[in-house]
Amino acid sequence: MLGLSGTDGARTRRASDTQSVADGVSAFADELSGYLSAVAGALGVPADGVIFEVSDTATAYVALTRRSARWPGQDLMLLWSELRGWSLSVETRPAEPSVVLAGLGGDLVPAPRVVAAFVGDVLAGRRAEPVRPVVPMPRNRAELAARMREYVAS
Repeated sequence: MLGLSGTDGARTRRASDTQSVADGVSAFADELSGYLSAVAGALGVPADGVIFEVSDTATAYVALTRRSARWPGQDLMLLWSELRGWSLSVETRPAEPSVVLAGLGGDLVPAPRVVAAFVGDVLAGRRAEPVRPVVPMPRNRAELAARMREYVAS
């Protein structure tokens, strides 16, 4: 009979805690993937134009097919971070900082149609907020995942 005391028990508990964290990250990643698919659909962006990562901070990248009149020769990207929400930027070379055109602000998980309207407004020149400094916001991934689930087609 094996007990949970001593070194073996500590190792077992850590492995179990690690599995629980991994399960939570995986569940969050599934919801984020579904939400991003809904946003991409609202924007008319193919699925292969979307990538995301869930680590200590979840982030996403959406390659836009539309161009800005102010930046006609540059690709545009829509970025999401669980700390800042959505922003629209001009693609730059890897060593250069990106040029942020506008941030959506407010809700971290707005409806996909709201994100699409934001992009349309920025590209039409109807919206351009100054870039705010990054202020870490408290986040609850379970709550974010539940909100994202609202926009995923059943």
